[in-house]
Amino acid sequence: LAARLAYSPQKAAELLAGAGYTLREGKLYQGRSQVSLELLVNTDNSFKLSAADYLAGELEKLGITVRVVKLSWQDYTDRLAKGEFDLYLGETLLSADFDLTALVGPSGVLNYGRWTNGEADALLERFRDQPKTLVMPEIPAGSFAKKLYSTYLSYLPREKAIFSLKMNEDARGSFTELLKTEKCGQVSVNISKPGITKGQHWHHTKWEFFIVVSGRGLIQQRRIGTDEVLNFEVSGEKIEAVHMLPGYTHNIINLSETENLVTVMWANEPFDPSHPDTFFEVVEA
Repeated sequence: LAARLAYSPQKAAELLAGAGYTLREGKLYQGRSQVSLELLVNTDNSFKLSAADYLAGELEKLGITVRVVKLSWQDYTDRLAKGEFDLYLGETLLSADFDLTALVGPSGVLNYGRWTNGEADALLERFRDQPKTLVMPEIPAGSFAKKLYSTYLSYLPREKAIFSLKMNEDARGSFTELLKTEKCGQVSVNISKPGITKGQHWHHTKWEFFIVVSGRGLIQQRRIGTDEVLNFEVSGEKIEAVHMLPGYTHNIINLSETENLVTVMWANEPFDPSHPDTFFEVVEA
């Protein structure tokens, strides 16, 4: 990366030429218009004044006319807030989590250039909301989204690397949604207390996998309108996945009198309260 982004006036000149800029008598033109810029700098910092003059000189070598505008702090910040500048020399102190929202977010207080990238903004918002929505956006291999999410995660502070999940608890145990996806359903974990039966319902088009990871249980299924019951005895000692078949009412029974039954459940679609596709019917009367 350092080699690819190394300082190179020659590369800059090639990029400008490739973008349609022309150099005439040492001055850079875009069509008939000569390229000229203003560079704002705060006079309260002598180092920045020197740096601004140096940058202007380097840009002049490319044929770009640069006027360094040296302003008091108040005038400098006023011009920035109004967006009245071409370039400015400044600095900011990043927070511990390296959150760049203030600099590049659509409403960032330091985003003076009003820069925005709709795709990045939308993705970052979804990444930040993921602990609440549990929805993982589609992230294709090699995509911008994949690279952005990896970068986002690499800067998470310790306190954001862990988050609570909503455990829906009652006398029978608990049910907790773990992760939702846009096209590949959702994953949940179900805990049943000793002797408890859960389920007793069926789905039209939803299908699921039940995977017992701890304890000993019995999964039963019966096709609606028939009497035959399919029995699957499962255990965390031999982890297996059982299809919950559409059109089959099903349940899961904790066979232990002392231990909880822990089951990881995958469904082909996230639960939709407005269209639950869930109908009560006991497996065995």
